[in-house]
Amino acid sequence: MDKHTPSLFKKLSQKDIENIREAIKAKKYWKLDETKIYTLVLSRARIKVKDIFLVKTASHGKVEVLPQPAKYCRKYRILVYDTQKSLGLSVLTWNAFTEVMKKYNSLILELSNSGLLPPYLNTRTLIKLKKGHSKH
Repeated sequence: MDKHTPSLFKKLSQKDIENIREAIKAKKYWKLDETKIYTLVLSRARIKVKDIFLVKTASHGKVEVLPQPAKYCRKYRILVYDTQKSLGLSVLTWNAFTEVMKKYNSLILELSNSGLLPPYLNTRTLIKLKKGHSKH
């Protein structure tokens, strides 16, 4: 790995790194439902307009993000984006995103629709959500 490799890539497999790079090239996004999608974040949320932050994404260019998830926006993370409201709702790490896509898409959709989706999801918070959700 050369010295210009992003630190995030040190924690990912070569296959995941290739998937991220290909998704960026293809301006790919993944549908959660009719109005919500997952998209790759390409910048930090440093630009503030009123109470909303702007972040660059792979599929939709610059988008607005709520203040809470804006803190977690980093390059190559995944943004849960509501296309109807034109608003970023939550940020996921790549590892959490791959877990969600395998088994927990409906949980994320349910939390998003009920307004209970945390602003940041990594694998640790995903495990807590699964435990809390299975009790209901």
